[in-house]
Amino acid sequence: MCNELFTHGVMQENGSYYGCRDVNVSEAVVCFTVQSGTPFSFNLSPYTQEELGTNKHQDDLVESGSIILCGITK
Repeated sequence: MCNELFTHGVMQENGSYYGCRDVNVSEAVVCFTVQSGTPFSFNLSPYTQEELGTNKHQDDLVESGSIILCGITK
């Protein structure tokens, strides 16, 4: 999925990170950075939120073909 992922957050059991102020992602020719003055949580995966929300088993998940970044701030 991702060649590089740099963050200063703490990884949670479900693959989300919390307490982050920045995330840098690099995948082949795609590279982006997200920064915030307020700590945020995020999840980076090949699955959409709808795919994660409707399937109960990991074997049922279908990759989207994209990198999905889902973030939450307080």
